Amino acid sequence: MSTRSGSISSAPPRPRQIHRRVSCPVLSRSTLSSILKPPTNHLERKRRPSMSARRQEDGTLVIQWVVDTRKLWPKALRTVQLTTYAKRALDLLPKKEQVDVLKYVHVKDAKMALVSRLLKWYLISRYAPCAWDAATPTRNKNTKPVYIAPDGSEPVIFNVTHQAGLVVLIAAVRPKPGMSVGVDIVCPTERRDKDLGLISKDGWKEYVSMHEEVLSQPECTSLNRLPFKDLDHRLRYFYTLWCLREAYVKMTGEALLAPWLKRLEMRYFAPPEDAPISQTEIWFQGRLLEDVDFSDYAYQMLSQKNWQTVL
Repeated sequence: MSTRSGSISSAPPRPRQIHRRVSCPVLSRSTLSSILKPPTNHLERKRRPSMSARRQEDGTLVIQWVVDTRKLWPKALRTVQLTTYAKRALDLLPKKEQVDVLKYVHVKDAKMALVSRLLKWYLISRYAPCAWDAATPTRNKNTKPVYIAPDGSEPVIFNVTHQAGLVVLIAAVRPKPGMSVGVDIVCPTERRDKDLGLISKDGWKEYVSMHEEVLSQPECTSLNRLPFKDLDHRLRYFYTLWCLREAYVKMTGEALLAPWLKRLEMRYFAPPEDAPISQTEIWFQGRLLEDVDFSDYAYQMLSQKNWQTVL
């Protein structure tokens, strides 16, 4: 996996400095091995290097992991075959989690679900830290996955997303009070053909209006005023906006049907090849939110599929 840098083109200008983007490397083979074979003691956990992590100015350690599941367990062509070819990985999870993974009809979805769970268990056991068997996430009042330590604290907060074979996790270790994280990933090629068909049939404005229940009116206006004739280019702006909003909603722990959705507005959004995500402004009820930090990563895989991730 390689990180593709974007260049600024005709995206709307933003009246302040654009910050540097950072890369988010894929989990190394050694880290994947750690996921499938968890550390047996606290000292072993400490010795293992931290992959794709950065420390913020306030001291909070922010972790970003990406796993490409498409080449994992290649002999498993059906979900049930994971019980044979991914037995070692499945056995690391409680029986209920194993059952949930094996409920997926398509093996590609089951593999993403399996890796998603393994990443969460590995993260908690390493950074809480605690024994693997005790690293069980629960859900808060908004059904967002969380880990509550025996003393009632949250030593690590996290969020996971997956699509088209990629699983992405973001986490914060020893977060400051009130901090929350969210992540979303979009693979434009996965739904492009279907969306282009809808647009060709009904037009771009009708396509935008189909989503107006979960977008703000200014966002719909921005999409309708895009100067590009290329429909694929327009779609990348739509996917970027969708990814941004989804990441924000996941950060709050509420669903896409949250009552405040239409009062949330993303300004100056653009796909990574047109402008860095750091130019995006987040407005809520007419007020600029200053305490939200967006980072985006554009990935180009050997299969020529493109993903965009917003953290």
